Amino acid sequence: VGEVFVLLNDRVEHAARMHYGIEQPKTDADLILKRAFAYSLIDSSTRLFKSLPPFSALAMIGQLVDANRFDESALELGVQMQCLAPKASAVQKEFFLEHVRRARYWAERHAPSSMRVSFLAVLPAHFSLALSLKPAFLEVAGALAKHPSADDIQLAVYTAAKSRGISPKELFKALYGVLIGRDSGPRMHWLMLALGLERVIKRLKEAAA
Repeated sequence: VGEVFVLLNDRVEHAARMHYGIEQPKTDADLILKRAFAYSLIDSSTRLFKSLPPFSALAMIGQLVDANRFDESALELGVQMQCLAPKASAVQKEFFLEHVRRARYWAERHAPSSMRVSFLAVLPAHFSLALSLKPAFLEVAGALAKHPSADDIQLAVYTAAKSRGISPKELFKALYGVLIGRDSGPRMHWLMLALGLERVIKRLKEAAA
């Protein structure tokens, strides 16, 4: 049920992005979805949907931002993820925060285990990173130290994999493992931004030591 809920939310947001020209329909099903969204509009407030990331990303933000400064941290991350303008209006900020709060509520109470995300506080005692991955980890850490954009973070991982002669899939799996203790997870660039680049850099260097 939890995963179906996320898929439905993501479809609504995908429809909104197509309606406002952020994304282009690729199939007949996309065209039908875009048309259905247009028919569902009641007032101009729905236009704010075009700036929202997928619901799964909102749920991740809600779980990982600093609880002691929730609104401020969520807004900062929204800007870093390029789904909130640096000079967003008060209405846009509140719209974004409202959806993050809803996603957080859902994640805490109804999300399946596959969608619950938390930082791996301590590497397992038996942890040992493959020698072939250590240079790639350090290369990614170096790229993150330059405070890259979300797109550049994703590119940095692919670049490190290519330059070290390993498959991107292998590198992503290893990164998820040391960051959240799983083989897969949310989009890597959003995950690293949500965890905080300094914390991620520290963990990558620790894992590669």
